Amino acid sequence: MGGRGCARAGRAVSSPCPFLAASGAQHIRSVGEILRPQSAKMSIPRHRPHQRVRLFADAASVWRYVHARTVARVLPRLRRRVPDRSDECRRFLQRVVQSRPQFSILQIGAFDGVSNDPVHDLIRTFPHVRAVLLEPQPAPYAALQRLWHDDPRVAPIQAALAADCGGRPLYVVAESHSHLHPFAGQVASFSRAHVETACRRYMWRPSADAIASVAVTTVDWRTLVDRYGRFDLVVIDAEGFDGEIVHLIDLADHPPDIIVYEHCHLTRRMRRRCSSRLRRAGYVVREFNKTDTLAARRHLGIPS
Repeated sequence: MGGRGCARAGRAVSSPCPFLAASGAQHIRSVGEILRPQSAKMSIPRHRPHQRVRLFADAASVWRYVHARTVARVLPRLRRRVPDRSDECRRFLQRVVQSRPQFSILQIGAFDGVSNDPVHDLIRTFPHVRAVLLEPQPAPYAALQRLWHDDPRVAPIQAALAADCGGRPLYVVAESHSHLHPFAGQVASFSRAHVETACRRYMWRPSADAIASVAVTTVDWRTLVDRYGRFDLVVIDAEGFDGEIVHLIDLADHPPDIIVYEHCHLTRRMRRRCSSRLRRAGYVVREFNKTDTLAARRHLGIPS
């Protein structure tokens, strides 16, 4: 019990036992020598209450950090995981195309005919396929024409599907801000809110001039059917406007057998509305990956 007064609170204290007191003091001196810096370069920085440690350079750095953490960790946990059945969907489409002597495709939002295009391979592989490709933007439409100019089976049209024939503004990323978005050319929608959301993914507080509007020609469903006949497959990629286009298709008079559209940009309410409308019309609806939905007639035997 005599060692209680040897060392307390980091300093030697007088003790009735001289040996313990001396050894304790020696121990403290040795530890102090170990922790003592050997040179000025190895000096241990001391915390000063008046100094603040800055982890981020500015508010933009804070936003980027929070955004990255949210997207990478929180959102995947909240979303319902959908297995990727893209290969099954591709084989299903090929099987249906092969089983018919003629097959007609309508693609809404064809862009340049190559980028993320599910129709391109079908046209190249099967000679009995004919396609009508709608693309309202001037530059992608020009690329579409160059791609299919020597194929009489393909009809590119510079127009967008809408409720009536005429024109309306299409919102795109402005040319002055296109270098800030890696896929600026593919972000075009009748919904300005969708383009704003797409800009915020790569821009910090995009200004109003980051979004521009382009006047485009529109065509309705009835005009397309009267001119080109019934379509077997309709592929929709309208950047957030897919739900409205699903409701523009006349499912009572000459309905298509297969409809493929993007659900990733739709609200949950719009997803339910599209699925309910298609099921009431006799379609089987399947989300075959995290971005796309396939709706097909029951007799076609859609993969479950």
